Amino acid sequence: MTRFSPPILALAALLGARGLHAQAPAAAPRDTAASAFLQRLAADARASAGAGAKGLVVFAAEPAAGRAELKLAHATVADSTLAPVLQRAKAGMGALAAAQPVVLHFRLDAAADAGAAQSRPTIQNPVEVRRRVLRFVSDHFTALFEGRRGMRVDLQLVVAREGDVPFARVARSSGNATVDAAALEIARTMRFNPAQAAGQPVDALMTFPLHFVVGEA
Repeated sequence: MTRFSPPILALAALLGARGLHAQAPAAAPRDTAASAFLQRLAADARASAGAGAKGLVVFAAEPAAGRAELKLAHATVADSTLAPVLQRAKAGMGALAAAQPVVLHFRLDAAADAGAAQSRPTIQNPVEVRRRVLRFVSDHFTALFEGRRGMRVDLQLVVAREGDVPFARVARSSGNATVDAAALEIARTMRFNPAQAAGQPVDALMTFPLHFVVGEA
């Protein structure tokens, strides 16, 4: 039997259709208090940004830990414009105290929100993503992967209607902080055909399992 040193690394089912599970655009949670909180946040952000402002806003919070962040993408206003909005949101997170981590996205131009996606985003650059994953596994084989079949990271992504990923978080850890960090870095390089609603591209929240799988040939 031929042996290879280091082993040839193979990626199994990295981006197969069965491993890609899209969700509808992030809706307000079923909890009435949390729903009201998120509606107030969107109204506050739009009022603070001013008439005519455009852009995608992503609000992510871990209420139990008191952590929250607000990100802008494709925006006509600076991040600093909404800094007071984030501070007010943090001060009012008591309504979310018992909730799981939450991710909300909305457009500053309310008319641009086209409702729930009717189709899932699909990856545009799977070859590049595979290459980055394989490179990471190869570079860290001895330290992280030797003697293992691999690791999996479940990512939660906001895929903008423009096709990029302005926000990513680890929804399910691999159990290794270095692998999780690599998954987030790779997520920033992903490009998608965006979700569709009524024939128009829309922003969407989705889960994406990224597999760092080791094989030997």
